[in-house]
Amino acid sequence: MGSLAVRICRCQRWDRGSSPRPRIPFGADERWVQFAIPQNCMPTGRRPPRTSKSTNLTYIFKYNFHPLIIMEDKILKRFSRSEKLKFNDIKEEVPSNKLSYHLKKLIQENLLKKRGDHYFLTDKGEEKLCYLEDKGSLRQPIHDVFLLPFRDGKYVIQKRTKRPLLGVNIPIGARIRKGESIFDTAKKKLKKDTGMEGDPHFKGIIDAKTFKQNKLFLHHILNVFLIDNLQGDLIPSTPKGENFWMTEEDYCKHENNLTAAKEHFEIAKSKHFTLLELEQHLNEKGEFIKSKVIRKIEF
Repeated sequence: MGSLAVRICRCQRWDRGSSPRPRIPFGADERWVQFAIPQNCMPTGRRPPRTSKSTNLTYIFKYNFHPLIIMEDKILKRFSRSEKLKFNDIKEEVPSNKLSYHLKKLIQENLLKKRGDHYFLTDKGEEKLCYLEDKGSLRQPIHDVFLLPFRDGKYVIQKRTKRPLLGVNIPIGARIRKGESIFDTAKKKLKKDTGMEGDPHFKGIIDAKTFKQNKLFLHHILNVFLIDNLQGDLIPSTPKGENFWMTEEDYCKHENNLTAAKEHFEIAKSKHFTLLELEQHLNEKGEFIKSKVIRKIEF
């Protein structure tokens, strides 16, 4: 079991033989756990001066280890596959006696909003959900592989069942993990998300900035792979989405697609390595409505 880094923040004496246990008040933004330690058990060098001979004298300490951050992240992750949730839907992750406080705090921070009996993720909350694995304050672009498995004139397309881009038809994307090459990631994610194996061909890089209601929402660096010589059968779904075979023409006829799909397919088919910089825009419902090519370079 791992340990928590804690620091002693407050101390108060308590004589168990003559008075009830005191309660140290909580600060507005403090996250505390309270411990009672007998005076004779205090660590050497940290023991307060003995001012009483009573063997009942105990010191009350409060330790600050910020557990709320963990709880709030768990609440936000509950919305990764749901548009709205009720209190009872969320309490599976957080004890109900603390859940009201956490939800109120997330609403105050504009990460959640409430309408009637349901809680909804705000745009700010959805953005944070995308970056929960980033423990630092630096917000870097998300580096993904962008997979276009191809067989008999058709590509594998996935309808997202998970945020971000819930409900959007999109080529399979997967985060590049620390220490992995993009080729290793492409092969591993192809097998995991489609059940197939094949030969990856690195076709280009897309620098894609996604705006929602004219505010920067997501920033991806997409490493595009065309994958041919596929072996095996396509699995119908994964926790991320539902998989389909589609021609380029069929894809363009569907609703809620990438407006820059034409450029994506052109990269996959090109004989040149391509660097594409583009902007794409979502409406308030999370649907792609337009895109703009900023720069395109072929090598």
